[in-house]
Amino acid sequence: MPAPVNVLAAALVLTAPPAIAPAPAHAAATISCHTSGGAEFSPGVRTVRQDHRVDYFGDERECVDHSDLGIGAARFYADLRDVKLSCLAGDVGRGHGRAMIRWDVRGTPLVSELDVTVTEGAVNTATATGMVVSGPFEGQRFTGHFDTRLLGRTGECSAHPGSDGVRRAPFKGDFSVG
Repeated sequence: MPAPVNVLAAALVLTAPPAIAPAPAHAAATISCHTSGGAEFSPGVRTVRQDHRVDYFGDERECVDHSDLGIGAARFYADLRDVKLSCLAGDVGRGHGRAMIRWDVRGTPLVSELDVTVTEGAVNTATATGMVVSGPFEGQRFTGHFDTRLLGRTGECSAHPGSDGVRRAPFKGDFSVG
């Protein structure tokens, strides 16, 4: 005869409700959005290649939503650090930071936070990749392609110490999640 403890354990296993795994946050869904707005550089971008903090402040732009959320538009924001920039250098150094996407779901805002890395780029363009760490699409991959009109402002770019360099420039691009 089995010990009473073993019978009780077996009874609990047989009568316990099945475990329900939480559904992934829109796992099979993808969404892609246009983005545009302003970028700020600190310190200002000059002819000498150096590390910069780059902040993107996006305007609300339209999205193509393949999720079940009903997202119509989004705003993209990013705070990137250690991005090597120069008005003359062809290669953009890899930076990293945090980003936020503010989704517009039929007038209701939802926010996703992301860890992002600048993975490649040239003077005017950059590609960033990362992962959504909270909010809608948590755990999903992020990819963005951004065009910052840095070269269009080369008159502000200078090597002499008194110059602030390019501190602001417009940007546009596209990003996708999923």
